[in-house]
Amino acid sequence: MWGKAKEPGWDSYGDSKLGRSELRSRTDTMRNWVNEQLGKQNNPLYAKFLKIMNANADMFAKNLINLTLKTDLPKLMKEKKLGDMKFGFALVTGLGSGTKGKKLYEEKGKIEKYAAHAYDIDCVLKGLSHLDDDKSSYAFIVTNKETESEDEQGAAKIYFDLRKGRITIMNMELRYKGGFGSQPQFFGTMSKQFKEVLKGKCVH
Repeated sequence: MWGKAKEPGWDSYGDSKLGRSELRSRTDTMRNWVNEQLGKQNNPLYAKFLKIMNANADMFAKNLINLTLKTDLPKLMKEKKLGDMKFGFALVTGLGSGTKGKKLYEEKGKIEKYAAHAYDIDCVLKGLSHLDDDKSSYAFIVTNKETESEDEQGAAKIYFDLRKGRITIMNMELRYKGGFGSQPQFFGTMSKQFKEVLKGKCVH
């Protein structure tokens, strides 16, 4: 009826009525079954993903490198008419950890942070240019798969490396979040090998 107040519990997308907060611990849901299947070592879905990626390795590799390491940023900045203004850009890595299973304030969880490193974009471009001398093809190599059950939404991932010849450029993951309306997402970080290349050490 028009003007009738909403039934309590159906506000905020009905999370409380649908028991969304309980999904993490429930094993009788469709979401849990899907994620369980996606986390299996022999899951054919990820095998097909990687087959398509390797069949078009150059295209996928260059786009993923660009998206992750922002290699086209200097070119884009030059195309913008910014007058005398200059901008710097660096890739910054930082590592930290938190007390597993404890909330920061309510349960006195602790956060520990470690040293970070910054990589200037020019340095990254020179490192990639160094690898261009190697005429080997790009390749995506699966390292391992796992299901992440601690995510409230539920998630399943496949971990893989982006390589050029014997050099691993990035450690990556293709993550399916478990929301049936969303697409899988790519995440990537520079590998230890590629960081050695940026230091000027040839690791061929």
